[in-house]
Amino acid sequence: MGVTNPNYPTMEIALAMVNAPDNADGTERMKKGDIIAIRKPADFIGSQEGKIFLWLHIDGPEENEFAAFAQQVFEPTDPETGERFDKRRYEVPLGRLQVLYPAFNQSRATDPNDFYQPFLLIDSEDFEIVAADPPYAVSGLVFDKAIGDYL
Repeated sequence: MGVTNPNYPTMEIALAMVNAPDNADGTERMKKGDIIAIRKPADFIGSQEGKIFLWLHIDGPEENEFAAFAQQVFEPTDPETGERFDKRRYEVPLGRLQVLYPAFNQSRATDPNDFYQPFLLIDSEDFEIVAADPPYAVSGLVFDKAIGDYL
């Protein structure tokens, strides 16, 4: 069945800016650059979220493709084959982000005590998002570790 009115939404992703080891309960670890969350753009981010995650807006995939992409971010195993993914499946390599946005400061982004959000304009009193950079295209930005190539 064809899609007569495709929708290409802008989504917001959270990139891990700190490394975390495997947990004893078997939950996944995170490495710098791993995509940890996908959501519709929000009006605010928490003060701690702003220190350990880097938030940016992306677009490109059609809405149904985003749903499959989001499922693979949150699911540790492939629902069809039962194969366990190697930790987090998708990432945005920080070096690649530096190429696309030369003003990006990796040392500030990876400092867990620094509230650094270069892609969002945030009110420092209530952490409300006032404005955001135009969304970045997923193509050539998001790296799929399972296939070893950019989306």
